Amino acid sequence: MLAILINLVLSIGAYLNRKLTGLGAITASIVGYLYVLFGGWPAWFLLIFFFGASIIISLIKKTLALNHDDNSLTQTEVSKGRSAKQVLANSILGLGCLAGYYYQGNPLWWVLMAASIANSSADTWASEIGIISSKSPLYLVGGQEVAPGLSGGVSILGNLASLGGAFYIASLAGLLTNFGISFSAFLLIFLSGCLCSIIDSLMGQFLQAIYQDDQTQVLYESPGPDRHLIRGYPWMTNNLVNLLSNLLVLGLDFLLMFTFFN
Repeated sequence: MLAILINLVLSIGAYLNRKLTGLGAITASIVGYLYVLFGGWPAWFLLIFFFGASIIISLIKKTLALNHDDNSLTQTEVSKGRSAKQVLANSILGLGCLAGYYYQGNPLWWVLMAASIANSSADTWASEIGIISSKSPLYLVGGQEVAPGLSGGVSILGNLASLGGAFYIASLAGLLTNFGISFSAFLLIFLSGCLCSIIDSLMGQFLQAIYQDDQTQVLYESPGPDRHLIRGYPWMTNNLVNLLSNLLVLGLDFLLMFTFFN
């Protein structure tokens, strides 16, 4: 009952402060409760610290008065608060890992959950902090300049932020667990986040849908009037890129952990 109440209060507060949409708040309440149910309060705190840091970084970015294309998919969704899809993209894989931990009791599942959150954290920090870089981001393959905020672009500042986001979650995971994690597990969580950020950028460059305005030639991540698809697949949204890159790296983590750590 306490877990339900706390998650409701936090989700309502986030909704009133426009950090979550209505459906996003409902989804976050359910996900938060399930994290407590399957992984205990340490898993819940890890998730909350991730979302909390993401909100703080977003506020700092807004304070710096960085104005980018308000019509892009990412910008529009953030201005209205995180949607249910965004909440699930950043938490559903970790929840699946916690279900494995709950039913099998193997702490490796808990470490995998932490790795999934580190993956999301690294990507989020890279996106939110990298956009304030004074230098234009570049594509990983080809090295062409990319408009700030457009998926697929990387910068030195964004890469450093990615390392920070992964290290942040890996460190918290070591502090919050009641069974402790080894240095090898810490390293896996950290490197998992770093790798996921790279995979996310590559998928953003080659697979994510990018549209161009017929009049202004400006690039967008969402469809709209007078926009045509110039790259990627129309169904490959930013949320799906985040989810699939996380899933891909988490699958590699699974193979490594249950082969060498079990």
